[in-house]
Amino acid sequence: MKYAMPKKTRSSKEPSWPETLRAWRSRREITQKEAAARLGVALPTYRKWEQGGARPTFPTPEAAGEVFKP
Repeated sequence: MKYAMPKKTRSSKEPSWPETLRAWRSRREITQKEAAARLGVALPTYRKWEQGGARPTFPTPEAAGEVFKP
């Protein structure tokens, strides 16, 4: 079962999914390949998320939580 993040309207102050993912990856100084592995998804899937071509659907709640850890 996959766990999708809830849809909600985005205020102008909230970062988009691609911005959130890029910031998360940048804070950890990891490549897209490493990010995909940490989240348990294929590299092309992660790239689509980061480029805004698809909305994240994480394979587990833990993977979703990984993005939001400080």
